[in-house]
Amino acid sequence: MLPILPKIDTSLQETVPQLPKRRVKAPQKQKKSTESSTKTIAPFLPKLFLIIGVVLIFSQIIPLALSVYNGYSLSANSSTFLPVSESFIQKLTNVTYIDPGAAWFEAVVAQNHAPQIDLNYSKTMKISIDNANISRVNLAANIPGNNPAIYDEALKHGVAHLKGTSVPGDPGLSVIYGHSGVAGFFTGRGSPQIIFSRLDTVSIGDTMSIDRDGKELRYVVSGKKIVEPQDLTFMSEQTDKERAILLTCWPLGIGTKRLIIIADRLQ
Repeated sequence: MLPILPKIDTSLQETVPQLPKRRVKAPQKQKKSTESSTKTIAPFLPKLFLIIGVVLIFSQIIPLALSVYNGYSLSANSSTFLPVSESFIQKLTNVTYIDPGAAWFEAVVAQNHAPQIDLNYSKTMKISIDNANISRVNLAANIPGNNPAIYDEALKHGVAHLKGTSVPGDPGLSVIYGHSGVAGFFTGRGSPQIIFSRLDTVSIGDTMSIDRDGKELRYVVSGKKIVEPQDLTFMSEQTDKERAILLTCWPLGIGTKRLIIIADRLQ
């Protein structure tokens, strides 16, 4: 005897929705398309690099050739052309400083009361100030302050001892002066002509030395001040030591005031 099977409701099967089938791209086909695009571009790469190289080369060669041609042309015509003014060139290549003038130096000497001054000493000395990066700079002796032509020439090569004050190493007060100023952009940054621009870095307690006749004279800085041009009280301070006073105009390139460094001799 056969078993009795349950009846199946076919109406439920008809209502079940059928999901759409997704097409999956074969990875092999995508790889083939990438390879085909690379093969298409590859033959053009050498040509592209060649074109870029030629453009770069000619971008340098053409201006160079034109400059050479213009140079020969100027030489043949014996003419020159400056695209900027001469004053602008001077600012780039020259130093700018303020000259305090003969009257100011004469006033400084008038305040000196040293009992004995050697006006005939003429040997060149050397001055060094470590903290100002000044090393064995020329120190000309007995340079008069009443003749700008003489002291300007001496200051082109270093600094100067003011005639009418004691020579460093002798009893009394020695005055040493030099220019401070603004260096040109291309030249003059290491120029001895404005070597005293570095005095601003000197502090009380720093040491300096002056080489005279092969003997080293040692000093210690005891004072530093910025004064008005008419203020010469630093010259009248009494001391039983040998003293050197360094003078320069301040601020750089303006010179409305004076920077004073006072240094006493170490025995």
